[in-house]
Amino acid sequence: MKIIQDGHPQNMTVMDTKKKVKKPYNKLSPTWYSDRVNYSYIIALEREHERLKTFRETSDVSKHFEVVKAIDGRELTKENCPTDSSPIYDWRYQLKVSPDPSLLSLNKNPKVIASSIETSICLSQAKSWKKFVQDGKSGDWAMFVESDTIFHNEFGHNFCEVWDSINLEDTHMLYLNYLPDEWGFSVKIYNDKVFRIKNGCWFMATYLLSWDGAKGLIDRFPIVGPLDTWIQHQYDFLKPMASREFSGLQGNGTFETQSSNIYSFNSVDHNPNHWCPTKFNFDDSKWIKDWNETLTEIQNTK
Repeated sequence: MKIIQDGHPQNMTVMDTKKKVKKPYNKLSPTWYSDRVNYSYIIALEREHERLKTFRETSDVSKHFEVVKAIDGRELTKENCPTDSSPIYDWRYQLKVSPDPSLLSLNKNPKVIASSIETSICLSQAKSWKKFVQDGKSGDWAMFVESDTIFHNEFGHNFCEVWDSINLEDTHMLYLNYLPDEWGFSVKIYNDKVFRIKNGCWFMATYLLSWDGAKGLIDRFPIVGPLDTWIQHQYDFLKPMASREFSGLQGNGTFETQSSNIYSFNSVDHNPNHWCPTKFNFDDSKWIKDWNETLTEIQNTK
């Protein structure tokens, strides 16, 4: 894995979790979480009872989270798709954040249609941001997680170390669980615990936004294309940060961010050399066909 720091590539090694040394920690205050985070939202489909049960049972932190009902991609159609998200995007939009050499040839057909699942993720996150803006006020911060997130026992200590090292006036976003892009990941060192993210950061399973950051994102709607592509085009005002310790892939297919001890257990293939989305067992052809007709209409009017 290559990482770019201030324009210079450096080798970056995945931490071996089996050799990880447990650090001595001082006892946390009972209010350590609420002292730092004002609102917390878990985005979950209505049918995901077992995931929510697992989430609630794994950590005391989970008691702070309010459920935001996710948009189900299997029920999404062109006709009922809210205008907060636009599935049609330019492939160059993707290549800007991830200049994968093997995908450059796709630039010959630059228009792409995001799947109904990708679009439903955009709409679900947008719904949670709107909830935060409605609930909170300028200066507040909120944590957003997906339903397959589990907090490790050491999450509190590690989160506090990262959070307390940041001047919150320097950022509107903090990634706790992310995947660096192999070709586009670029950062600047902020301190010994945090990167300033410049480009190439995937996954939004666990992150924090300031109220002003969420409001700024809403003001920039629609979300064009997949969420974690679009969000990288908003870095100019988000000025995002991320915990510095690199993410380690677990043997059972889970994904852990070392510095925050968060696990996401249904997001990627277990092979670290073959990252791919979870495969869904339904037909998306009508969604693609309908949006292709819209794309053709747009092209014919030019």
